[in-house]
Amino acid sequence: MKKKSTVDLLFLLLSLGLLHSCNPGQSMQTSAVAPIVPTPPLPVATTTITIADSFDKIAPSKPSNISPSTPLTKESSSYTPTFTPGTDLYLKQHEVKACLYNDCTTACTSVVAPAGMIIGLKNGYSYYICVQAVDLSRNVSGWVSSFSTVTIKVSNSTPTPTPTPSPSSYDNIVRFQNYVLQETNFARTRPQEYARTRLSVEYSSQNDNGAYEQLYGRAALPTLILDARISEVAMNYASLSAQQGVLGHDLNGTDPSVRCSQSNYHAPCSENLASHSAPEYDATTNPEQAAINFIKQLIIDNNEADYGHRKNILDSAIKAMGVGYARNINTQYVNYFVQNFGRQAAVPTPTPSPSYTPGPSGNGVIVDVCDSNFTKEVIEGSANRPVLVDYMRTNCGNSQAAEADMKTLASRYAGRVKVVRVNLLQCRPMGLTAADVDGGTSFALPAIKLFYHRVGAAFRDGRYSDNVTFWSSKIDSL
Repeated sequence: MKKKSTVDLLFLLLSLGLLHSCNPGQSMQTSAVAPIVPTPPLPVATTTITIADSFDKIAPSKPSNISPSTPLTKESSSYTPTFTPGTDLYLKQHEVKACLYNDCTTACTSVVAPAGMIIGLKNGYSYYICVQAVDLSRNVSGWVSSFSTVTIKVSNSTPTPTPTPSPSSYDNIVRFQNYVLQETNFARTRPQEYARTRLSVEYSSQNDNGAYEQLYGRAALPTLILDARISEVAMNYASLSAQQGVLGHDLNGTDPSVRCSQSNYHAPCSENLASHSAPEYDATTNPEQAAINFIKQLIIDNNEADYGHRKNILDSAIKAMGVGYARNINTQYVNYFVQNFGRQAAVPTPTPSPSYTPGPSGNGVIVDVCDSNFTKEVIEGSANRPVLVDYMRTNCGNSQAAEADMKTLASRYAGRVKVVRVNLLQCRPMGLTAADVDGGTSFALPAIKLFYHRVGAAFRDGRYSDNVTFWSSKIDSL
């Protein structure tokens, strides 16, 4: 008789059907094995339990005044932020991290706890600083972002044989999106300072179209966040504008709200369009100056009788925005800018019905996959873009807890990464190998695996609170 390999045995076990553990500390077992004798737990460090640990359900207040409040450049790969602490009767500590976006979840460094120096910041990148308060019961205030960014520019003291290449156009577009967000929030949250800083020259020459006095008399508005779905809409429409060499809100026969809906942002959207042929509007070479110039152009709004662009930026009802840019030197306007606004900060992403009938692939939507279409949707589907698979069970609390994280990842990487789920109540755990599961026979739920170029790129099982950060870092590294 031919000796069965580990993989053959694993396939046999999977074919028989495994009982999936909803508890990270438990393993899945086949119905054919003998009952497991409980293993005594490993010794753990003694922890003092206080009344707060048992009964405190009140979260700390949020920290505030997080530095930097204005754009800051550091000639160091580390930064120690300052902030006004949150308060709580049983406050334990504050935690800090640095992120490329002000949602405090995208492309972040490791958390520093208790709060202190953030190290390992990358040269040439601009970071928002995020802080949250934590009490003894692990109630948290939620992350709060700094208003502005700290940009790391470390000059080499010793010449190197090969000069460091300049940032790519793509990297500068990402920076441009953040600078646009920063400028927009500057005008919204500190209108008087924005008027003095950005509009004084135009006001003195009476070329500000009334913007200086209007901003000087306005109250502060809340900050906006960047939404990946809205930015996808804006980037696609900027590319279309650059291809056609014209500006217009209905170039493809749709309006901004329809375009946002097509990108799975199901809330009303408004839109600002702008263009300019001057080099200082080129976001691929000078993203910060281009952002300053485009937002100032829209706020002065010389070509709009009703100041429509200015009204969009200063609309108190909007919560999120997206930024698009494209460049075509063979057209009259060369640099094309799109700014879309949404009225909800976090719009739920539609998901298929609970019947778990395999659905079509989509952007920003979690796709249900089972035995019949796993190879097509996951293995073949990962040939050109990553596919993130959530092996889950609908009646498992740990799987339910991870669902919101998977939705966030699906929305954040809409168009770039396909997110799917395999309901183990109805489907086999196809795609898992002996190298993934514990001892070749067990894993905890939820189990999440990233596929790329038709092979597994990363795997983790069990319940974690950092799914978004962990899997974002894995995806961004591909």
